[in-house]
Amino acid sequence: MHCNHNSNINMQDGFVNGFGQLRVKDVKAATLDLWKALGINNRATFRLYLKGLREMRVSQAENVKAVFKAYGITKNIWGNE
Repeated sequence: MHCNHNSNINMQDGFVNGFGQLRVKDVKAATLDLWKALGINNRATFRLYLKGLREMRVSQAENVKAVFKAYGITKNIWGNE
C-alpha cells in the first residue's frame, strides 16, 4: 500500500534508525518534539509513523528531519534496520 514516488526520502520505512541514535537522556524530549512535528498526540499513532506503517506527508518528513538535526542526528534517519 506504500507508494515509492519519493525515492530521495525513504520515509515509507519509518524512522527507527534515527530514533535509535538518540541519547537516552534525550528520548523523552525528542519524542514530544516528534509528536509535534508529526501533528499527533498519542503513542499508537507515533508507533505507526515510527515503524513506517503510516505514510508521512513530505512536510511531516521535513519536520522529523529538523527534530533529529536539533539532537545532532543527520545521517541514517530513515529505515528500521
